[in-house]
Amino acid sequence: METLDTGIKNKPEKYFQKAHQLQHQGKLKEAVATYQQVIELDPDFYQAYINLGETLSEQGILDEAISFYRRALELKPNNIDCYRNLQQLLINYYRSLDNQPKTVEDYCSLGRNLISQKKWEDAIACFLLALQIKPSYRDAYQQIGNILQQQGLNNFAHPCYHGKLPHYLLTRLNLCEETRNWQVTSTSEVNNNVIHISIEPASTGNLLPPNTTSTSIHPNFKNQNHSLETFVAIVPNGRAWGDNSNSAVITSENQLLSNISTGNPEIIMSSKSLPPIHYIDGKVVFISGLTAVQNYYHWMIDVLPRIELLRRSKINFNSIDKFVFNRHGASYHKETLDCLGISQNKVIQTWQYPHIKATELVVPSAPFRSTPKEIRIPKWVCKFLKKKFLEENLATLPKASKRIYISRGSSSRKVVNEEELMQVLARLGFELVTFESMSVFEQAALMAEAEIVVAPHGAGLANLVFCSPGTKVIELFSPSYVNVCYWILSNQCNLEYYYLMGENKANSEEENLSQGINPTMSSQDIWVNIDSCLNIIKASKIKI
Repeated sequence: METLDTGIKNKPEKYFQKAHQLQHQGKLKEAVATYQQVIELDPDFYQAYINLGETLSEQGILDEAISFYRRALELKPNNIDCYRNLQQLLINYYRSLDNQPKTVEDYCSLGRNLISQKKWEDAIACFLLALQIKPSYRDAYQQIGNILQQQGLNNFAHPCYHGKLPHYLLTRLNLCEETRNWQVTSTSEVNNNVIHISIEPASTGNLLPPNTTSTSIHPNFKNQNHSLETFVAIVPNGRAWGDNSNSAVITSENQLLSNISTGNPEIIMSSKSLPPIHYIDGKVVFISGLTAVQNYYHWMIDVLPRIELLRRSKINFNSIDKFVFNRHGASYHKETLDCLGISQNKVIQTWQYPHIKATELVVPSAPFRSTPKEIRIPKWVCKFLKKKFLEENLATLPKASKRIYISRGSSSRKVVNEEELMQVLARLGFELVTFESMSVFEQAALMAEAEIVVAPHGAGLANLVFCSPGTKVIELFSPSYVNVCYWILSNQCNLEYYYLMGENKANSEEENLSQGINPTMSSQDIWVNIDSCLNIIKASKIKI
């Protein structure tokens, strides 16, 4: 190492400048030694740890580099660049081990072992590596959520349990060095042959507050929400990935179209482990990547309206060779697609071909993307569903006179004292219904007859879209999970909405873990106070 003159002896800033110069000259070993002298003189010299970690990583000495980045984070825990660099080093480190895991399960097993050692960032790196192999792997999202909860980041943990990494995490992760080989853009900004057909402009809507007998309104009910622009994009030689959590739509120039991608497309773009591309010679409509499309609500409210956007864009359905959806095997999938003129021989499911490329890729925008300020159910969606599945199948609409209680049966989030509740509701003229054995048309016709609907939060309430204006709705919530989508739906359909907070069934932690859910999340059962339920029914002013 070059001898440092007497003028800089015992001055850490001068040593640091000399080390920085050596690093840029490519004299990495000398730079490492000089940075270490800086730290000896000043153990809290933050930037010296960063530069030392960087210099060691340039030499491939990843384990030592990681230790210096950890020390830097101890000095400045909220430094984004340091966090990002540490995560990238951890990903590279665990990928390069001699006994490197080869499968998703191996990475998750290693991640769980690191959790037991409370090595949180190391564990996150392993679960991200698992997701780069299998982007829809639910256990990896679950474990990342558990880690974020352990760190006290509950608001960031919750999306993970639904297959969505929080924006906070994605923006801090340069998921791999290959990210410089792709760009993020949108269909309206991309400079190539992508066609952007606008359908509905973005808008702001005011919502009527919910009715409740509680002393205050739950904070999840926001009186103003925003809806996104809806459009159809046509991508020549476009490539797409779709699974139950994610979608990525990519141009022929490897540009990610963020406004028609969903979930965690950054993971897709950074992965080296995607299956081979399935090439399709023709025009292909891509409608995939929406979470829980096996769920009736998401199919009706999120998926089918995207098909309506195709019709409104004036695209000839006869010119379409294939439609790409997630896995769909429920009777209502076939029933609704038949009604919309889509034959089963044109359907491709992403569980068979998650990675496709088409001569012409057609992508209708999703009615929502995951931000807290969006109306998930624009009014045009309600009008479309009601017209297609109710009005076109009935000569005259029935009179709204029935009193309906929608049961969730043995599903999660059920009312545990439902038998007792129904004994009381039956005396008020309520009829218990379950929708599983009914066609969509039958469900629509029944809900059109409803004067009042009482139900725990669940997918069956998607059928509120078929109710007559003025129908009264009483939604029952678990205190641990208040999703306001049916309040928004009621607003958009001019229904009179009420809600009642129930009480949690005392599920044990073991029961929740065996079901693969987080104990604080959306699957807890509900105990309904009968007197409170009667009071809110009285508040709705129906005749008793």
